[in-house]
Amino acid sequence: MPGNTTNPLSSKVTPVTVDEIPGLNTLGISLARVDFAPYGLNPPYTHSRGTEILVVVEGTLHGGFVTSNTDGNCLFTSFEQGRRLCLPNWFHPLPVKR
Repeated sequence: MPGNTTNPLSSKVTPVTVDEIPGLNTLGISLARVDFAPYGLNPPYTHSRGTEILVVVEGTLHGGFVTSNTDGNCLFTSFEQGRRLCLPNWFHPLPVKR
């Protein structure tokens, strides 16, 4: 069931816990579903201790990465339905749905 995206960011993060999938217990795996309304945002964040695997199930997700050089460049790309991406823990993703 889609998350409620009627909020200022037009997105909803729904964490998945061992209550929903007991097999996650003690594996060191975290799961979450993120729903975006058109032009929805996910605030910038870091992966302090883990790697993120992103799968676009429906629509197109536009995302970017902040580079580590001193000029603060951002690199942007589009992720179409079915595309998968693995983001290491040091990346700073900026997802936006259009």
